Amino acid sequence: AGPAPSAAALATWTQTLHVTLGLMYTTEVIASGTAQSPANVSGGAVPGPSPGTWIANQQLGPGDAYSVRVYTPDPTPAELAAAGKSYPAELAYYREMFVPVQAPHGVPGSVVFPAFGAPPSPANAGYIRSTLAASPYAGAYRLAQHLQAGEKTPYAYVERVLEYLQPPRYAYNTDAPRSPYPLETFLFGAKYGYCQQFAGAMALLLRMGGIPARVAVGFTPGRQSSATGEWDVSDFEAHAWVEAWFPSYGWVAFNPTPSAATKPQPGVAPGASELRTRGLSSKLHAAAPTPAAAPRHPGGSGLPLAAILAVVVLALALAGAGALVVHGRRRSREPLSSDELVAELERALRRSSFTITPATTLAEIERRFSRSSAAAEYVRAVGRARYADVAEPPSVAQRRALRAQLAAGRGTLGRLRALWALPPRL
Repeated sequence: AGPAPSAAALATWTQTLHVTLGLMYTTEVIASGTAQSPANVSGGAVPGPSPGTWIANQQLGPGDAYSVRVYTPDPTPAELAAAGKSYPAELAYYREMFVPVQAPHGVPGSVVFPAFGAPPSPANAGYIRSTLAASPYAGAYRLAQHLQAGEKTPYAYVERVLEYLQPPRYAYNTDAPRSPYPLETFLFGAKYGYCQQFAGAMALLLRMGGIPARVAVGFTPGRQSSATGEWDVSDFEAHAWVEAWFPSYGWVAFNPTPSAATKPQPGVAPGASELRTRGLSSKLHAAAPTPAAAPRHPGGSGLPLAAILAVVVLALALAGAGALVVHGRRRSREPLSSDELVAELERALRRSSFTITPATTLAEIERRFSRSSAAAEYVRAVGRARYADVAEPPSVAQRRALRAQLAAGRGTLGRLRALWALPPRL
């Protein structure tokens, strides 16, 4: 686990969480950061495989509740830059990787990379070079050396790796290709993936640069109730990120996965301010901006002649589209599949002029429509179908509510456009 954080850091970033399980069954004690022994766990708990994690002696389920003291450091960039590079020997495990080989005469084995700023012995340097040169990770090692060149502090190198893994160089996509060596394929082949590829690649590059690093898997903070102050965390918030070890602070969280720029919220946060992702991204990457009010013009209808003509043309197109919808639904009333629901939502947002980006998640879209609980529930139902294989589609009322939100503030033309974007399902 390495040395304990400083007394000042512990005093600043230690808090007590009160956790109640909803629709979830697990033996993992859900906590945050580095957790102390939890209190009031039904059946008790024992230390987990990683320091600061805990396993319940019996399965926990809906209604089970417990309290746990956690340490979640959130130092500033200036504090991390000044933290130094004094890495204790017991953290060498987090600078190690097992290296498979491809060359005919190569021998697989473990490599422990020298700590940041500490030159390796000639023998160790030769072993690292020869072992990696015969492996699938030779390119990753060259990249790590390139990114590390000229960086004076571990934090500067961490920031360099974070910046390197961002768009447009790498893109978010849940359909990552299968590969015997997925991180090498991600870095130099496909150059797209989801949180596991981004987190794994960052941890790999940090270890190769001599910084103790590990991949953390769990949940981002979720949504906070303004009425109760409680946080609601669901499987939409499932995520993987990176933790790097810093003197005086311990394990600090970083998020390399591209995400819409949302500020971290106070309360139950999983780590450092860099962890900004909200929710598990899906095949749909759509940002739903708040609709701007339609411009007002003088005249009886409030629309200029060109807009009136556009309304007429759009209405005619909608009449044809409606006939097609009726005809198609009369042939088949089977509910849409999860992929079809996601594709339809994406299409509706595009048709309604909602900006599509490669960063926004279903959970973020749900929050965009939070002014209408029924519209938000429509997006939530799409998410359940996508990730939980729940067959129940969104209801007619929820579909109508989402259509109303697509049209909000956009006048007559906006209402017609929303009808075209998300027509009634008959």
